Amino acid sequence: MLTCTGSGTWDGDTSTPECKDVTSPHLRSCPGPQTGVLEGTNPTATMSWEIPTAVDNAPGQLRVEASPARVQPPFNFSQDTEVIYTFYDTTNNSVECRFWMYIQDELHPIVRSCPDDIAQTTTTADTLVSWDPPSFDELTNDPLIITPDPATFTSATFTLGEHFVTY
Repeated sequence: MLTCTGSGTWDGDTSTPECKDVTSPHLRSCPGPQTGVLEGTNPTATMSWEIPTAVDNAPGQLRVEASPARVQPPFNFSQDTEVIYTFYDTTNNSVECRFWMYIQDELHPIVRSCPDDIAQTTTTADTLVSWDPPSFDELTNDPLIITPDPATFTSATFTLGEHFVTY
């Protein structure tokens, strides 16, 4: 390898000079963050974007790797995801384009089962009533917070009258 010294002379073996590419490619375009919404009963948001581009100072085609693997528009996302395109030149110098796909979860949990209305006849002022717990599904597999907890609230003592149990 030759180096040009401060005095303007070459430092190194000049009998077999070698040109080595040490410059990384440069990004020409790289999208910014984008937002999608999960709606209805679809657990994914279809997102599109302009594929990033890069150029290099040396001849040859750039190799491109993307993460997540095989990501290209349009692509279905179910959660916040960082998309990364890495461009490599022929000597493996590289540059990255990184951007986020932010996914807003507007999906409502699905009620899989809910007990029927219960009519209870009693001769006492307070009556214990029991029921099968309801069950719910979350399409994105996010944790569900159900209040009151169906695992522990499956019965209650009620006074005379009409009462509603809501989860």
